[in-house]
Amino acid sequence: MKGIVSNRTKKPLQHLLNVLLLVFSTGLVAQTSLTQSFRFESGVYKTFEEFQKNRPSYNAADIEGNFFINDQTRQAKVEYIRLKKNKTNLNLEELWGIVIKGIPYIKTNPSLPSHHLKVFASLEVRGNICYYAYDDIEEKEFLFKAYNPLIGKPFRSGSQKRKVSVVKEKILRFETGETVDFNYQNLLKWLEDDKEITKALKSLGPEKAEDRLFDALLLYNDKHLIPIK
Repeated sequence: MKGIVSNRTKKPLQHLLNVLLLVFSTGLVAQTSLTQSFRFESGVYKTFEEFQKNRPSYNAADIEGNFFINDQTRQAKVEYIRLKKNKTNLNLEELWGIVIKGIPYIKTNPSLPSHHLKVFASLEVRGNICYYAYDDIEEKEFLFKAYNPLIGKPFRSGSQKRKVSVVKEKILRFETGETVDFNYQNLLKWLEDDKEITKALKSLGPEKAEDRLFDALLLYNDKHLIPIK
């Protein structure tokens, strides 16, 4: 009769479901995703590919160095890193980044004088799209006007270049290693595969969305987990 399943048929079906669930759950456990709470292997990473695989060129136990971390700027300034076994200094210019106590720091090249110290910026946001920032100096052009005090009207105008302190904000796509400035246009492009978030940002427009970019980035990472290879 239709709609009747014998006990003999139920057992194989249930067994198959149990096997599939076991395989599926095992796969989830075996594949670790990059989240904010993930801790990388501490040490020195020469390339971005090493960072993707969480396999440093030198583990923390193999190296020693002189550096300090500014908790406010979340930047590490490094004087030297050397191998313990032969006291050979590593070339800081050749490094991609370092990981200290599980937190990644990316090498930067700011225009600020570092007094022979190399600056590494903390990956403050870790996920599908990572975020970091560092201090720098930029030369900007300022317009000025000279006013006649008697009539209150400008009689001369010009421009002058000045060096000003700025904070460079960057985003890094973990899948490819591509790095761009953190702004409305770039983030919108990187989020285009999520129609819901993209639509929300576009509805606000560039100016109003400026204060919500960080929220959009975090939401995207929560929705689009990426595995550590």
